[in-house]
Amino acid sequence: MKRERRKLEKAKENPKRDNVFKGKIFCGDCGITMGCSVGKHNSKSYYCTNYRENGAMGCVKKHISAGKLEKAVAEAVQIYLKMFLESRDIIRSRNGNIEISKKRMVLEKEIRQLQQKLSSSYLDYKDKLLTVQEYFMLKEEYQRALAQTDEVRKEKELLLHEMQETYGDNLELSQAAEQYAGQDTVTQDMIDSLIERIEVFAGGRIHVIFRFEDDCRRLLEKKEEMEVGE
Repeated sequence: MKRERRKLEKAKENPKRDNVFKGKIFCGDCGITMGCSVGKHNSKSYYCTNYRENGAMGCVKKHISAGKLEKAVAEAVQIYLKMFLESRDIIRSRNGNIEISKKRMVLEKEIRQLQQKLSSSYLDYKDKLLTVQEYFMLKEEYQRALAQTDEVRKEKELLLHEMQETYGDNLELSQAAEQYAGQDTVTQDMIDSLIERIEVFAGGRIHVIFRFEDDCRRLLEKKEEMEVGE
């Protein structure tokens, strides 16, 4: 039992088991998955397997330390999340407030008009301008219309409130953004949630391709449209 426990502890300490970029990191020049090697003091680095196997005939020589890669990816993730969250919150706020205000004003105006008609019919009845039958017929008609309009108003407000919460918003991306915003340490869960692939080019250039990029782009376009229209 103790021997098995020691094996498990050693396995957990093995840095090869802690490759958070496994399956996500590719050579930007040839497209092949990059390998991970462990050097002195358990330091990790990533290299182009195509170059290692085929030399210059296969690709360009390149490698990058895990520390440098993690730092670059962490920075890219935080820029991406900050951009998304700021745009999302601006759209939620401006779009929701403007639309809800407009709809509410229209519906409340209709309700006031119906209430005025209801009051006027009672005054007409008091002044004997309406018979009892006419008054009750109008009262029933106005009350029914008033109830329907008020119901529509409530439905519109609920719909617009939901739109304010989710408009231009990918729920999975929102949840991930709120979870990982401000987190400096790169984790396996963060990578799986937010990143499609990472490409490393000769010269050390790193390109991070995020999941939900189309959603994020549409969000930014909507934000820019709103800013131009102001």
